[in-house]
Amino acid sequence: MSEPVTIPIFPLTTVLLPGMSLPLHIFEARYRQLVTDLLQMPETERIFGVVAIKAGWEVGANNLPILHSIGTVAKVRKIKHLPDGKFDIATAGGDRFLIQEISQKKAPYLMARVNYLAPVENSTNQNLINSAQQAYTNYLRIIGESTASVYSQLPNEAGPLANLLSATLTGNILEQQKLLEMNSVEEKLKTLTVIFKREAILLQTVPSIPAPYLTGISLSLN
Repeated sequence: MSEPVTIPIFPLTTVLLPGMSLPLHIFEARYRQLVTDLLQMPETERIFGVVAIKAGWEVGANNLPILHSIGTVAKVRKIKHLPDGKFDIATAGGDRFLIQEISQKKAPYLMARVNYLAPVENSTNQNLINSAQQAYTNYLRIIGESTASVYSQLPNEAGPLANLLSATLTGNILEQQKLLEMNSVEEKLKTLTVIFKREAILLQTVPSIPAPYLTGISLSLN
């Protein structure tokens, strides 16, 4: 774990995963100020933390939302200043961090003292990689997606594969947060394999239930 640093915090009703692309439309005044402040910084230093909300609201509330303790650094890749003063920004997930303390005193948006977490322990266990790939493509087959092209494009490295499959779980923030907090890629792949096998069984048993996950996820492995 790193020494504490202070970064801006952007609470959202979503989980940003390492390597995942996250476009944001910035319209609230305090976050427009955040982007304005970021524009004064060198491009390589334009970051903020994205943390999923446990309870409360991400905008327009006087009380602080209740946040999860672990979030992800959002690296700003592109900023578009709109004529009405709003912004469209493109970000990519970077390092994970653990929140130590949150403050509203130094800026109109949240600031937090955080510790960056060590990189997730990687794995070369090919059996786990294969199992996760197969569980996911079988799930896609059941929901009617073409699997041949998808399977050929799936990463064959444990870390990128775990990030990609985690990013597809857009219907379940709690499961994504649980995956984000794991410190082992092997643990992530085992969990993802169980999730997609579970969903495949559920869809086959009760085929009228809408699939809760989406496959059109944008992921950057940079």
